[in-house]
Amino acid sequence: MLHASTQQLIRKLYELTSGGNLAWIEGPQGSARLETEGYVVEIAAAPPALRLLRADGRELETATSDILAAVNWPNGDGTYATRVTEMAHRAQRIARGAEEAVSTILSSLSAPPTKPAAEPAAAFGQTTSFAETERAEGSAQPPLKPSQPDMLAHGISARSVQGVEQSTSASFERFAQVSPTPPPRPPVSGSNVYKPWN
Repeated sequence: MLHASTQQLIRKLYELTSGGNLAWIEGPQGSARLETEGYVVEIAAAPPALRLLRADGRELETATSDILAAVNWPNGDGTYATRVTEMAHRAQRIARGAEEAVSTILSSLSAPPTKPAAEPAAAFGQTTSFAETERAEGSAQPPLKPSQPDMLAHGISARSVQGVEQSTSASFERFAQVSPTPPPRPPVSGSNVYKPWN
């Protein structure tokens, strides 16, 4: 005979397990266990069974498949054996982590799709300088390497790729020949001189 308080316990366990509110863990031989308040509830699906144990493993009560099948579920919807079998299957899914995995996957599938990240613009030092381009004039310019993106496609200005060129004594001589020293200008005075402080 299935005791009335045990029937009430099974109904409550069934309700909470259906809602996914109990932390079932895997037990021996395909059973599922719930540890709470110093006690352990162990349920199995085939054959349907429920055991109530103390934390030290001592068995307090057992409801076998015959006992569970002899009592109808409230409102005539099967028997307690039927509900313990359903509850045990759900508890085993929770214990194995299948319920959490399905929930996580469904959540990620319902999220809006993410667009692929755009290729970042070239950073300083990753592009060919204009000085190197000028030196290659007259000969075929080598194609851009995969790490050197097309500067026009990325909108890189000349300012972002300028580098310091090495100077030689010939450079100074050439500058001195091209740029003669300008004659000194006479100082400007009089009422036509702009004075911002006036």
